[in-house]
Amino acid sequence: MFDITFSSGGGPIGAPASAHLDRAVSEANRGLRARTVAGLSARQVAEKLQTPSGVWEKDGGGVASSYGYAANVAAVGMAWFTDANGVRHVRVIGTRKQTQSAHVPTVFEGTRSQHAIRHPAVLVYPKLIGWAVNLTKAEVAKKSLHLRGLIETCRENPLDSLSRSALADLLTEGGNTSAAKLERAAAEFADRLVHATRSA
Repeated sequence: MFDITFSSGGGPIGAPASAHLDRAVSEANRGLRARTVAGLSARQVAEKLQTPSGVWEKDGGGVASSYGYAANVAAVGMAWFTDANGVRHVRVIGTRKQTQSAHVPTVFEGTRSQHAIRHPAVLVYPKLIGWAVNLTKAEVAKKSLHLRGLIETCRENPLDSLSRSALADLLTEGGNTSAAKLERAAAEFADRLVHATRSA
């Protein structure tokens, strides 16, 4: 498996992202004769990274349900976002997945349905997931107005360590210590990440 996370430091990031994606594709395809995957050209990578944030995945394709056993499939992915300081953060993964259907699991943590409501930052840095990010919209709607506001803030900006710490405090007051522990760990990681980016 190939898994690397890196940042632009304010400079160009297209070339290193393209190089890492080429290596990810090579690692994912290694030893496979079928269900291999192709990556992106340097131009295509640069075009994708022109957007502030996003997620891209590709795999070698699933199998028919009548196939009878699990098949190995090459899969690659790239997630990226831009922080408040204008620094682009990118994660590139190349791996092999097993499937017994037309569906191939995502290379990132969680499910594709979760990715649809998650900020790309938590795909780049899984330690930012915490508690609030895992809630469904229906679960969020059941919370108190104050708690709901903090949850939405943390989901929209996972690097907001102050809001995540405030959410952890509120969860602790409400007796949900396990959720508070997850949010506090995410807040501490976000704080370290922001400070490291500023000093780079």
